[in-house]
Amino acid sequence: MCNLARPSPSLRGHAAFGDASFQDLMTLPLSAFIIARAWDGYGPQKRFAEAQCRHGWLLNVDADEVVTPELAAEIRALLEDTPPAGAYNIRILNVYPGDAKPRPFANDYNVVRLYHRDAGAYRDHPSFDRVELKAGVRPGQIAAPIWHHPIVDWHGFIDKSNRFSTFQATLPSRRSARLLKLRLFGEFPINFLKTYILRGHFTGGWKGFYFAVGQAFMRTSRIAKMLEAQETGMRETSPHETATTKTVASNDIALGDIATNTPAAEREP
Repeated sequence: MCNLARPSPSLRGHAAFGDASFQDLMTLPLSAFIIARAWDGYGPQKRFAEAQCRHGWLLNVDADEVVTPELAAEIRALLEDTPPAGAYNIRILNVYPGDAKPRPFANDYNVVRLYHRDAGAYRDHPSFDRVELKAGVRPGQIAAPIWHHPIVDWHGFIDKSNRFSTFQATLPSRRSARLLKLRLFGEFPINFLKTYILRGHFTGGWKGFYFAVGQAFMRTSRIAKMLEAQETGMRETSPHETATTKTVASNDIALGDIATNTPAAEREP
């Protein structure tokens, strides 16, 4: 479920895109151009958003994310002159329910979110939404982060993880049942340690521990549901026609274009 309670005040004159059923998009307290569109997957949704933007530089921000004032200032300063790179990684830091900011030493994701349309585009995949850069393009690094509020409250945390794992399990997969069964036994401990230790949720107290448990549960449930799907022939049904997809994939995005006088030809890859 998306979280529209914290729209970024920096996103003015930009475009917001989401599931057509979300009437609350129309009440966003922003000076934004809004397009409501039926959901057909993470990658296709963002590729559609890219096509609607008018300028060369694009900034992708999900509805449950906040552009901090520091990030807005850094991007403005970067685009005042010719940026040395065609794309930039931005750290995405999770904020737990009830907290005002990310945990100490948060280390969640660092992915391309600011990029020129000549440098790459979002992957056309229903589940994995990442920018695929063209050959030779090396992303730079933005110092300031985006704050991500992935959970509205703890009550719905496991429910959201359960629905998302169901959505992922309906996607086509070439993994054999034998491989999935082997992965099932190690999926929970591996993903718990990855989330709790490597991504630094151990600094989040009880909330960080519970978040890591929820992430491991989601990944393990995905494997179990993939095995179930293979046994029951569930994959014969298109994932985009299931009610689960329409419910889980309601993570609206705001993908805005940034006006700049920098010609694409002047940028270094």
